[in-house]
Amino acid sequence: MEEITLVVNGVPKRIVVDPKKSLLKVIRDDLHLTGTKEGCSAGHCGTCAVLVDGEVTMSCRYPVEKAKDKKIVTIEGIGTFENPHPIQVAFAANGAVQCGFCTPGMVIRAKALLDKNPKPARDEIVKAVQPHLCRCTGYVKVFEAIETAGAFLRKEIDSLEPKQGEKIVGEEVPRRDALAKATGTTLFADDIPIDNCTYMKVVRSPHHHAKIVSIDKAEALAVPGVLAVFTAEDVKGTNILKMAGDDQPVICGGKVRMVGDPVAAVVATTKKAVKEAVGKVKVVYEELPAVLTYEEALKEGAPQIHDGKPNVFFEQPIVYGDVEKGFAEADVVAEHDFSTQVIEHGYLENDSGVAYIHENGQLVVMSGSQNIHQHKNTIAGAVGIDPANVRVIQTATGGAFGGKLDVSVGGILGVAALALQRPVKLIYTREETFAVTTKRHGFRMKAKIGAKKDGTLTALKMDVIADGGAYKSFSGSVVTRGIVHSSGPYRFSNANVTGKAVYSNSAIRGAMRGFGAPQTAF
Repeated sequence: MEEITLVVNGVPKRIVVDPKKSLLKVIRDDLHLTGTKEGCSAGHCGTCAVLVDGEVTMSCRYPVEKAKDKKIVTIEGIGTFENPHPIQVAFAANGAVQCGFCTPGMVIRAKALLDKNPKPARDEIVKAVQPHLCRCTGYVKVFEAIETAGAFLRKEIDSLEPKQGEKIVGEEVPRRDALAKATGTTLFADDIPIDNCTYMKVVRSPHHHAKIVSIDKAEALAVPGVLAVFTAEDVKGTNILKMAGDDQPVICGGKVRMVGDPVAAVVATTKKAVKEAVGKVKVVYEELPAVLTYEEALKEGAPQIHDGKPNVFFEQPIVYGDVEKGFAEADVVAEHDFSTQVIEHGYLENDSGVAYIHENGQLVVMSGSQNIHQHKNTIAGAVGIDPANVRVIQTATGGAFGGKLDVSVGGILGVAALALQRPVKLIYTREETFAVTTKRHGFRMKAKIGAKKDGTLTALKMDVIADGGAYKSFSGSVVTRGIVHSSGPYRFSNANVTGKAVYSNSAIRGAMRGFGAPQTAF
């Protein structure tokens, strides 16, 4: 540990800290300035951007020892909600803010650019913003916001507010929460201050498919500050996250079905202790044959991912007219195989949440979510309490796109909070988010279309197979929506379309924008 002096937002700060600790961790954990976000921990996404002596710096990869005696400006030092900087107002007024998780970093970048170049061309703005990822806005509104702020600072315009006319339809209306997000005051799950908080890390399977032979908690429990190590035996309810599916455990008991499946959860009083202890839980596995693709899953004699259940877990046909008659009437018949890839949602806020017991006895779970009412019932059943005794609060959600329809952190947090009667916080790493959250399904489609020379479409036959991964999630709904939309905007007099969802020992597939329609539309 070392005493280091920083000048943060114009105020000298003297802290005793590990000199190798990242500037981001110091800003958030030691100085409690939560406007600067942690998105990737690798310096690639831009959410952690701050100014160090006027230069944009990715604070997640910047050791605090390098910042000694330097002038650091975070989003809070640019402007506040009560006294915002024109750049922040321009972001809000121009529609450059959606989920808001990436916005503080972009405001920092815009400030640095306009300080050095008061009148940047559009291509200079585009180049400046390139290091910043955003899954929501499409960037054009960001460029426009920077241009507007520059014009205001140069006194070429006298207002940053969008012009309001007499009409309603077609007028620009700023989001009510935009300025709070642009000033970094919006609280996402990891930003929420909780007294007496404890911290969780999850022990995850390194195998695609394996039996859990034994779990030794002793070394982990011996780490100072560790409060508990939870396994499937500690879950008092069904231990199943019954959302759209009915087969995904909160904590795996008998076996694991994908890399990243949760096997145990460690809770400690400090982040340092839980990080040390999670690596000391000793799990013995017996590896089982893994099925990694739908082709393997469909083979005769293929290993069953879920004991006693076929690997094809969903089938849906849509039939109308006489498809063979339609092909017989066609002048042209086209037939081809198509496939689409698995896609990661790519939201910048990793899955995160905090759970605690309210003074009225309710279990309260706060997390980024797209479906709080169903999450409430799902968590209640999984942990074994009445839904009336569960409250789910949606925090600001840093992107989702369907990926936060499923329960990720809520169930396992509920188990720990109920057992410990203390607040528990769980923040996924970027690697965890990539490995264990749901993805867009890859589809394999065999399509055959008949048409007449005058353009009349006479027949459509399509067979769709979706790899659902290790658990059902929303696969049934996704496949159904996909085959319903398989004709696109066109009318066919005759159709025979079938859809299947298949288990494999790969990452779970679930909801994503379009819900199956983009695959078949392709």
